[in-house]
Order: sequence, then C-alpha cells, then structure tokens
Amino acid sequence: MKTNIYILHFIRYGFLILFFYAGLTKLLTGDAFYNNLYNSPLLPKNPGFINVLAWSLPFLEISIALSLLVQHYIKPSLLVVVGLLSLYAVYIVALLWWAPYQPCSCGGVSSLLSWKQHLLLNGVGIAFAFMGLYVIRARKKRREDRREKIESRK
Repeated sequence: MKTNIYILHFIRYGFLILFFYAGLTKLLTGDAFYNNLYNSPLLPKNPGFINVLAWSLPFLEISIALSLLVQHYIKPSLLVVVGLLSLYAVYIVALLWWAPYQPCSCGGVSSLLSWKQHLLLNGVGIAFAFMGLYVIRARKKRREDRREKIESRK
C-alpha cells in the first residue's frame, strides 16, 4: 500500500537522477564521449554514425529523466529504462567476451567501476525497473478490484 508508493518513488527518482546525471555528463564532455565511442572496439569507425550516437544517447537519457517527472509517463519510461539498460548490458557482455580490449569510456563516479561491476549495476537497475513496473501493475489491479467491489454492492 503506502510502502509500494515509497518504493515506486525511490525507483522513479533514482532513475531520474541517474539518467539526468549520465546524459548531462555526456553532453558536458562531448568531445571525450565522442572519442570514447569512436575508439570502442565494437562500434564501426564511421564518424557520422558515432556523431549521431554521441548526441542521441545523452538526449535520450535526459528525455527519460524528464519523462519520469510526469505521472502519466512513469510506466512507459520504466519500459524504456529496461530496454536501454538491457542494450548497455549486451554491449558490456560483448566487450567482456569478444572485444580485443576494454576501453575506459565512463566519466564521473562510474569511472571507478570495472566492466563487470558495470554489468552488475545494470542488472540491479533492470531489476529495480521491473520492480517499479510490478508496483504499478499491483496498484492498478488493486484499484480495479476496489471498483468491482463497489459496483457489486450496487
């Protein structure tokens, strides 16, 4: 009940801070982020593609953060979070297993983490996003059950 609301707020605002910070950091260190993407052993050395990626990823992350501010968009935002974190996880697994070297492309606090720790952090993030989706679904079901109960009394 109230606990579920607190859990959802924790997840919602945690992702809001995380994605806003990540996107803003990438925008503020644009040249370094571009170079890190360009030097990735898994991405094509196509400057046009890397340029689009270097601009679209931070804006996507900031958009996710802003959409988490709007009550109506929490569920779709959490679905996008799951998708984006899953893509990051696939990229990290590919780096760990198939890349000839693992570049250091993170800035800020996350530069202190190894790639395996990044993968673990992504897994925890995906679990939290699913937990948020579960809370939303449970709240919706409780509301529907209450409506049915009220209507059955009539």
